[in-house]
Amino acid sequence: MKNFDLHVHSDYSDGLMTIGQIIALCQQRKIASVAITDHDTVDQVLPAQKIGRRAGVRVLAGAEISVSHKGQRWHLLAYHFNPRHRALRAELSVQQEARRERLEKLKKIALDLGFLLNGQALGRHRSVSRIHLARLLWQDPTNYNLCCQFGLKGPGQILEKIFSRPPAVADRYRTDMKKAIDLVHAAGGLAVLAHPIASSHNNFALLEKMARSAGRLELDGLEVFSGRQKLIPTLSLYNLA
Repeated sequence: MKNFDLHVHSDYSDGLMTIGQIIALCQQRKIASVAITDHDTVDQVLPAQKIGRRAGVRVLAGAEISVSHKGQRWHLLAYHFNPRHRALRAELSVQQEARRERLEKLKKIALDLGFLLNGQALGRHRSVSRIHLARLLWQDPTNYNLCCQFGLKGPGQILEKIFSRPPAVADRYRTDMKKAIDLVHAAGGLAVLAHPIASSHNNFALLEKMARSAGRLELDGLEVFSGRQKLIPTLSLYNLA
């Protein structure tokens, strides 16, 4: 059986590697197929597929879409769709604009706290998120004393202690889950619920309720295996799937 990885983010989203570096790593580790599932964007799909063909690595069309269902925030993995599908791209453009609007609010919070930042450094990210801003603040040496003052020891702690609490935690627009699933299907793809344990905050009763809704929503699957997920929750999720 060939190796594959169906949940990878590039630096176009909240990953750390370019699509070229990801595909080179796939070659090195003998991963035959990969899906680059950047958040709320499909802009890197076709360039990644072009690089993958030259490298002998199959790159599946992928994306991770921010969705909501009955007031709960979830993420939806889309696979093997047409990345040129107009309606899907239009909806993702709305998501990207909502991300940019939230980023402006977060930048103001950071500035009000005394942090210095170079907002232009965020320009290369199509799908900006809180972790991008946290990394930018951490990498700027002029913020070192303020990070020490707040007891922040890395971008993860900036995300947790500053950008994951009110007022920074204010939500943004997310696509209705059924609408997102229908768009993925219209684009010829499959829709899979991403990291359900993390999204439900380990609420297995909520997961069981979601599983009962899977048929009505026309979900194609659940992501069972995740790198930071422990064995028992994984087995429970496997049985649920």
